Amino acid sequence: MSDISVVMGTYNGARYVREQLESIGRQTVTPCELIVADDGSRDETLEIVAQFGRDAPFPVRVGVNPTSLGFSENFLRATRRAAGAYVAFADQDDRWAPRKLELTRAAIDEHGADLCTHQVNLMDATGQLIGHDDQTITRTQLLPPGVGDPWGKFFGFTMLFRRTLLDLLPEDRRGPDLFDPQTLLSHDRWVYFLASNFGRICMLDERLADYRQHPAQLYGARRDSLGQRVRVKLAEGPDRLQAMVVMTRQRSELLAGFEAAGGDARFRAVAGRYRRLAELTEMRNDVFQARRRSARAAVLARNIRAGVYRSPRRGGLGPERMVEDLVMGVRASTVVPVDREPGS
Repeated sequence: MSDISVVMGTYNGARYVREQLESIGRQTVTPCELIVADDGSRDETLEIVAQFGRDAPFPVRVGVNPTSLGFSENFLRATRRAAGAYVAFADQDDRWAPRKLELTRAAIDEHGADLCTHQVNLMDATGQLIGHDDQTITRTQLLPPGVGDPWGKFFGFTMLFRRTLLDLLPEDRRGPDLFDPQTLLSHDRWVYFLASNFGRICMLDERLADYRQHPAQLYGARRDSLGQRVRVKLAEGPDRLQAMVVMTRQRSELLAGFEAAGGDARFRAVAGRYRRLAELTEMRNDVFQARRRSARAAVLARNIRAGVYRSPRRGGLGPERMVEDLVMGVRASTVVPVDREPGS
């Protein structure tokens, strides 16, 4: 038996959960436990889980929330109960390849990583494969701390990570989610934030799960082109940038507080990174503050010269941000300025 806890969140998942459970039961490396956190299912989900648990080759520990916590909070609280040194998130409606845990756990040891992720196949509601999503992974490689996209993420169910990552910072102070700024950062984005800044990430060139696409799921795979992604963000307007400004400020302040309290070199490095990201995001904001198109173009040119849009590996925000600022800021006929906070 391994040192891996599998954590699954469930909610009215009776239609697909049996297939997912069976794929976990077929793993070539057996987890030390499966924790199932149910968020108030009203169908047969819990009965199916109980039936699986009677014959499973590992302990199945089921908890039912007395009140609904929501998707991300459910996962994070369940992870706190994990006994294993490593945690693998599992959604209720996917299907794992038999060697998923074996290969991701081996990759962590081989590369000295704190988190391993992988590519996925896409399947439809009936279980037929319909494509793939490689999560930008083109080859197996190791990402050192501080070079990942600060706004990036990996699918939660592709992650195997050291549980101690969650001890670095209090999850209740993780701040808003860029996907929905009215909610706290999702569990998978939070783990990505911790691993990409405080640890090393192994990106594995293997498709080790089948990701089900169906109308009832909360989030699906995005296979949009760069142009499609920019058009979506254009429709969102400057509100998205305002959320990014707020998030970088909050993260910078959170990290600075822990840096001051403990003097840990890791917090100093990450706090410095987010201070820089906050500055760069403010410089992006200047594009939207300018009233005339010529002024917005001048600010964009200044940002290019200043390295705002360099790749994250080189301390910038990435060239995709430049395309967004060109389309949403410079070329847009009307720009709604993003207000700065007092004193900024």
